[in-house]
Amino acid sequence: MSPILLNIKSITYAECSDIYNLLFIPGLGVKLPENASFQKLDIVNLAFAETISKYENKTRLFTTTVKAKLPEQFDVNNRHLIFILSTVNSERFLLGLPYHPYPIITTTFSMPENMAEPSGCTIIIEYTDNRGLLRILDD
Repeated sequence: MSPILLNIKSITYAECSDIYNLLFIPGLGVKLPENASFQKLDIVNLAFAETISKYENKTRLFTTTVKAKLPEQFDVNNRHLIFILSTVNSERFLLGLPYHPYPIITTTFSMPENMAEPSGCTIIIEYTDNRGLLRILDD
């Protein structure tokens, strides 16, 4: 897998309460249920994503951060959301699981005083667990 092709081209999301019966295949990834329904989150250009791993209290933890520009504001409305990140080479990764801990979602709407600075809505999704990003396995 070439890191050059891991750019995030699209993000979809679903409420955690709507996703259940995930099938984990150790060392390979996760299979989503066939009836899983995700909605597209419109993003501007490519999204930024990084995963940092560290050991804490003898446990390996992965913190994944995704940052994207949005064409309009996105309201979480106190929902617990799970995300699919799709790359330019059609790989898909699951960010979050349908149970605690849930991804932390921060949105920012900026109207800068300088016209050269970017304006609009930015979403930042942070998720920490002991699995990291999970590759979604297709049939």
